[in-house]
Amino acid sequence: MKKSVCISCIIIAFAFSAVPIISAVAQEQMQDVVYLKNGSIIRGMIIEQIPFKSIKIKMVDNSLFVFQMDEIERMTKEPLLTPASSTSVSVNTSNNMVIGTNPMGAILGGISWISFEKYINNNLTYQIRADLWRYNESENDRGYLYEEKQTGFGFGGSVRGYVASYQPYSGLFGAIGLDVVNTSWDWQERVTSYSFTVSGNGKTTTVVFSAQFGYALAISNVRIEPSVVTGNFILREKGAGVAGVFVAPSVQIGILF
Repeated sequence: MKKSVCISCIIIAFAFSAVPIISAVAQEQMQDVVYLKNGSIIRGMIIEQIPFKSIKIKMVDNSLFVFQMDEIERMTKEPLLTPASSTSVSVNTSNNMVIGTNPMGAILGGISWISFEKYINNNLTYQIRADLWRYNESENDRGYLYEEKQTGFGFGGSVRGYVASYQPYSGLFGAIGLDVVNTSWDWQERVTSYSFTVSGNGKTTTVVFSAQFGYALAISNVRIEPSVVTGNFILREKGAGVAGVFVAPSVQIGILF
């Protein structure tokens, strides 16, 4: 009889001691999930919360993000995903789009644009744009003077790939584009030892192949994208002053809708 009572006590004690272990295992299998108003889904562990103001969430890879309460749609606890997927951010590929502009070409020379960008899938987007091309060249070599000014308007598009994204349209990106640009130019040259000046002008329509590399910084619904654009006028009129290859800085500022 005593032996039976002891066995029962051991079973009961083991059952009660297993409760916190089971509970801890269950908690370890859950994670905090934050749904943002811009469509992003952030997974990790909330380590700091200021009521009605902000939260700080820690990802599995130990990166930290702070979000204001007015950016958040809702917060839940959900089953833990695999390590690879729990450190990623899901983006809303169906509703979000970015309208942006790059004014650097108009300011410094090179290519400028106004663009529309939308997701194809979680990592790829397409961009449709209207272009402005501006290029000035001058040379002064021991009495030989040469000046040229180019202006062009066109349209085109590109395909972008994003990596290390933490919000829609953010992170490192690379793009390949194709544009059609109608360019006009004026030039003149003269030798200071002579009194006459030779000048000319013209225009041509050309196809431009380009590549772009940069980083898209997300600040709420604003996207700031410093990058470098390199391209080649692959169809040119013989004798035209249009530059063959160019490298130009770009800073696109966009709004997420």
